[in-house]
Amino acid sequence: MGIQNAKGSVRGDEETTMKNLIALAVLSFVFAGIPAYSADIGPEVLGKPFSYWIQTLRDRDDRMDLAFAAIRQLGPRAAGALPELKRILDEPFRPISVGTSRRDDLLAALANIELRGKAVNAMGDIGDPAAATALIKWALTPRIIARDNLTDSQTEIFIDLVGIDALERMRVVGVMSQFGTRADDVLTVMLQTRDENARKLAVAILAERALPVATDLLNSRSCDDRQLGLTLLADLWSFIPRENTLAVRRLTECSNFAQE
Repeated sequence: MGIQNAKGSVRGDEETTMKNLIALAVLSFVFAGIPAYSADIGPEVLGKPFSYWIQTLRDRDDRMDLAFAAIRQLGPRAAGALPELKRILDEPFRPISVGTSRRDDLLAALANIELRGKAVNAMGDIGDPAAATALIKWALTPRIIARDNLTDSQTEIFIDLVGIDALERMRVVGVMSQFGTRADDVLTVMLQTRDENARKLAVAILAERALPVATDLLNSRSCDDRQLGLTLLADLWSFIPRENTLAVRRLTECSNFAQE
């Protein structure tokens, strides 16, 4: 009995430590969008040629934060860093499996998420819509998995990780919103997909620009198009009063249209 209690105490201490580390990670991710440096930009950036910072990204050395700061200061002039930033986002990511992932694996995953978040912010400062595909891919990447029968402590960890996951999606939405209409082609295609996560991401980025797609679908003679239009309208629920959504649903029922 004493051994079991000891094991339970060790597990409890470890889960408490993990929860504290995740709480710190959340704060880190929230404030990752704030540039840490404000030195004037001259022929060199932070005392080094820009090529030096590109190599730093490539090597993943201990000056990565300075490299991101240099890119963010240069803004659009740092477009040459996009291939390395895309490479960071395109690397495979193994989701955190709450309840089975070891502590070291969890910490490594959190560090990797933070690194990618910094890459996303840097892409936003560069402002090139050529980054859209990599950004969308990262936003839609599964980052957490919940197993059944989690302990109360593990459930708390999972909820904190859900928050981190949401922050990363919101980060991509904020960055892509800065592109204006320059990424609308790929986003419009996403609006018409049956993939709920992809569609909702596109709606969040496009905001009011998603409405013409919804209305075109709702005015279609195709029942399938109208059903998709209703789904898209539901994704825009925060902009549309509930009574109007219900009225549109009633008026666009398939029985109200002659099928071609």
